Amino acid sequence: AATAADDDDAAGDAAPRTPPPAPRPREDPLERRIEFNFRNPLNNKGHAYGQYEIFKRARTVGEFVKLSGKPASALDAEIRRGRAKYVDATPRTSGDAAPRAPLAA
Repeated sequence: AATAADDDDAAGDAAPRTPPPAPRPREDPLERRIEFNFRNPLNNKGHAYGQYEIFKRARTVGEFVKLSGKPASALDAEIRRGRAKYVDATPRTSGDAAPRAPLAA
């Protein structure tokens, strides 16, 4: 069963179809930039102090994972405690998601 739209296409009167937009490339979450407090807020006699001294040099989530030996999700705890922050907008994970503003210091 033909429709009026089919008749229009057949007659060549229909406007040309535009292709869908190309998908945005996804950013690698491990490349997201971070920044730690330079001054170590932990007790300088504890194990955690030494660990912080090592991973506070990380400038990306991937470097944090490599230096700390912890999963990227462990960075969330450092951010919640105010010891670290993201220095760029949130990577987009879907075509329509808008970036969030960086976390305040």
